Amino acid sequence: MIITIALNPGIEKRITVDQLVVGEEHNVLDYQLMIGRSSVYSAYIMRLLQGDPYVMGFAGGIGGRYIKNFLDKNRIKSNFVLKDKEMESIFLLRMEGQPDTRFIDHSHQLTQNDAKNFKHKLIGQLKDTDIILLNGDTLDHMAMSIMIDTMDLIKKEGKRVVLSVEGNDVENFVAKKPYAWVVDDGQMEALGIYGDEEHRIKQLHLFLITQKIHYAFYPTEEGVVGVSRNKICKGKLDGMATKDTDWVKEAIAGGVVMGIKRKYEFERMVKLASGIACAINDKTYPNICTRKEIDANMNQCRIIEYYSKGKYHFEDL
Repeated sequence: MIITIALNPGIEKRITVDQLVVGEEHNVLDYQLMIGRSSVYSAYIMRLLQGDPYVMGFAGGIGGRYIKNFLDKNRIKSNFVLKDKEMESIFLLRMEGQPDTRFIDHSHQLTQNDAKNFKHKLIGQLKDTDIILLNGDTLDHMAMSIMIDTMDLIKKEGKRVVLSVEGNDVENFVAKKPYAWVVDDGQMEALGIYGDEEHRIKQLHLFLITQKIHYAFYPTEEGVVGVSRNKICKGKLDGMATKDTDWVKEAIAGGVVMGIKRKYEFERMVKLASGIACAINDKTYPNICTRKEIDANMNQCRIIEYYSKGKYHFEDL
């Protein structure tokens, strides 16, 4: 069993209209309800790869029931602390030729009692796993506190943590030395890492060594960069690009967890992460990708080495 913590998953409502005039009535051309950015997608990928994810977190309202139904349909076990209201709602308004307009509702806050209930549920499951994926938005003080307390508890029990949190306040988490970390540009900037891709990768490598983190995985447009103490490489698929979705990180994290669980070699983990990143597609939701697509991408993926034997070489970047 792989405990997959989706602290505060929400739903996303995508609405397409031909125009928008404030104060007037408009017909909706297309409407789609889907799960928002969360490790629910990590669990989906783990299940595709024949893993055994067990999703824990908070859920409530219509969105909570929708998420539970999605997990049940995909034969993914879950155990949520149930709430009366939605955890998060995102309304995405789309018009052809215009950038998307996003409305985000974070009005429902977690409480100290929620934290206590979640901790009791988690303690009851820790004995059955050796690796935990930790994911969630750190948008308020209580969510941050629950995440940090959860990571402390997991580390105290000697379990390995794969970190894929959202938000800019990541320093508190990486300082606790997760086993692996799936990171994006926004989080690197929050840590003071800027510049072109080469500079970011070098700085991430140094940060990894300083914090004693085993692996980091960084999605780019051309594939996923894997960083370890002794090696850096990118998995690249010629003619294909990493999909531009809000939850590519979470999908990659599911593959990273499976790679660690199965003791894959580092290069194979990078190929798996890149294969997933290029396979997922929100246009085919709820079936965001297939195992066949991931396997085909892995077979086509070539490894470009950026660091080995103590030397950087970015000629192919």
